[in-house]
Amino acid sequence: MHALAALLLVILSASKPPYTPPILETVNRGGMVQTVFGSSGDVGAWFSPDGTKVAWPADDGVHLADADGTNSRLVEPMSTTCHTVCTEMSVAWSGDGTKLLIGGGGPGTNALQVYSLATGQLTDVAPRMRVVLYSAVGFTRGGAPVYTRDTDRSGIDPFDLLVGSRVVYRFGTSHCECGGLRLSPDGRHVAIAWQGLQGDVIRVIDVRNGVAHDIHGYNPAFALWWSPDSTRIVFPDLFQGSWTTETIAASGGKAHTVGPGIAVGWARDGEVLIVRNNYTELWASDGGPERLLFGAPKNLLIDWVDAA
Repeated sequence: MHALAALLLVILSASKPPYTPPILETVNRGGMVQTVFGSSGDVGAWFSPDGTKVAWPADDGVHLADADGTNSRLVEPMSTTCHTVCTEMSVAWSGDGTKLLIGGGGPGTNALQVYSLATGQLTDVAPRMRVVLYSAVGFTRGGAPVYTRDTDRSGIDPFDLLVGSRVVYRFGTSHCECGGLRLSPDGRHVAIAWQGLQGDVIRVIDVRNGVAHDIHGYNPAFALWWSPDSTRIVFPDLFQGSWTTETIAASGGKAHTVGPGIAVGWARDGEVLIVRNNYTELWASDGGPERLLFGAPKNLLIDWVDAA
């Protein structure tokens, strides 16, 4: 049996009317549903670093539960009273699994907060401004929050990358975001699939000093993921109308083709997770024979995957 724990965290959405809210559930390696958490948003859900808990944003706020579905609670409700632009919420785990970084909280959905699992307390870690969107990215190894700040709520630009209260990188106004920021497991770099004037690139930014470099030659039109050792990136590449899953060194160079399909994650035991057959099948590849992990039920699509 592979070193990866048995559970997969999957968000499923309807492929045809009636379009019901996405469903969040855990599935074992044999494709059997273990726990149904209920409806979720479509922006993701994450196991804690030790795989014992799950956090996810939904339409009513950020939820937290044990991986078996017990102790479920709403840790930060979504505002119903914001007077400017209401925004969806975001969440990220600390490396030790003791804290959550939550963006989009508060009555004006303009708060960035840390939730302590030990005390159940929420603490602001950035100033609330009338028009601002904070998006949680993660924490450095030293425990500093890593996040983006968009001061026009356009979701496009301009926006800044911050560590603590310090701006480490400012994204230019002549670009637009293409795929969400991902923090490396060692908390040192973020990577983003970025659409620029000269074409699509993978941009890697050192959160310690803001030094950035671009990886050219590919079309990473979706989000991307880091390898467990923080040295490589996996991404879906669109070439001549077909999707392939590629891995590449974070420093750049030539990509390695894993296989057809769209990358949706890099599991902690080293397996690359890929969706195929119009988002209905989840496959795993570790360099040897590929394995079918899960098939979506009829009329449902695989929107999101995380592995404990």
